[in-house]
Amino acid sequence: MLPYQDSVWFKGRLYCANDAYGCFVLEDGEMIAAHRAKREPMPAETAIHAHRLDVSPDENRLLVAGMYGATMFDGRTWSILFNGDLYE
Repeated sequence: MLPYQDSVWFKGRLYCANDAYGCFVLEDGEMIAAHRAKREPMPAETAIHAHRLDVSPDENRLLVAGMYGATMFDGRTWSILFNGDLYE
């Protein structure tokens, strides 16, 4: 597995991403695919394409982005901003 290229703490959770395997989250002491998380799983179409992560200055939103889309998370709801797969 490739090393993580980006990571953030958001709402008490560690999220990490790389260009090959998408996004992972620390849950129950281990890194798991973010779309397989027990708590607030990331949409699969977001997790797979996630390469970059950023937290808003007020720490209330997480932006997950990659070449094929972007998603915003407020700690409760995942909102897909755009999905580039739809445009191919």
